[in-house]
Amino acid sequence: MASVPVLVAFVYYERYKTAKDGSPLVVLSLFRIRTFGAGVGAQLLFSCIPAGFFLSWTLYLQGGLGWSALHTGLTAIPFSLGVPIAGNLAVRKLFPLYGRKCLFGGALLMMAGLLLYAWIADRAGDGITSWHAVVPMLLLGSGMGMLLAPLTGMTLNDVEPREAGAASGLINAAGQLGAALGVAIIGAIFFSGLAANAGTQADRVLPSVPAVASQQAGIRACAVDSHDQADLTAVPDSCRALGTEDPARQKAIGNALTDINSRTFTATFSEALYWASAGLAAVICLLFLLPRQPRRLGVS
Repeated sequence: MASVPVLVAFVYYERYKTAKDGSPLVVLSLFRIRTFGAGVGAQLLFSCIPAGFFLSWTLYLQGGLGWSALHTGLTAIPFSLGVPIAGNLAVRKLFPLYGRKCLFGGALLMMAGLLLYAWIADRAGDGITSWHAVVPMLLLGSGMGMLLAPLTGMTLNDVEPREAGAASGLINAAGQLGAALGVAIIGAIFFSGLAANAGTQADRVLPSVPAVASQQAGIRACAVDSHDQADLTAVPDSCRALGTEDPARQKAIGNALTDINSRTFTATFSEALYWASAGLAAVICLLFLLPRQPRRLGVS
């Protein structure tokens, strides 16, 4: 709540500093340049996407599917390869030839990767492997390289050389702020969706498990409570109440809860990817405000 008045006060102070001695921390006049304002906005919005994606992706793989940190990290290799390769290709070949179209291509590749990953996750369920993620992660990384590498040069396109340092600092700050916002926004969407999806997935799983028919209400409550708490590793009281001396029944309950958990994380992860795709659509809209071709190719 305090961020809005603090931001307003900061803007007024920067205007005061500009008028007093011409040495503001942020050169507000830069935002009068349409291409710079649009570029910084695109940088801010874009930075939300990878930060939010990797938060939800890590939670999905490790919390929902039980993958180790090493397994999860190795699955990101295609992304790590795609970013530098596509970025180098974009700056050297694609951006000088196609200008703004290169950025559009990168955003569309990333969107395709997000939607493809959501589609694969929904259909593979808990049987998903690292191989399923190769193409989506490669698309994400390649798209990020094609978009992010030339975006800075395009944003600085109409900035005077004497103001390039201040402008570059604002671009970097926008990227950091966007990453923080991405974690906050996508994180909020992800965690709020867990509890809602847990109930839905429990209703789908439990009717097909006759061994726990008499405890369906308790298992459903356990599943919802497990996903509706700050510490997802804590055991809620509703789960402790499911204790039984029958090993077969206890195993059936455990299997049902594991199935519900993986389905819940998968459904929530897919929803997060759809939100991230919507964010990329907003980035594409901002890219239309950038020039079709860069005027000073050396900037990029």
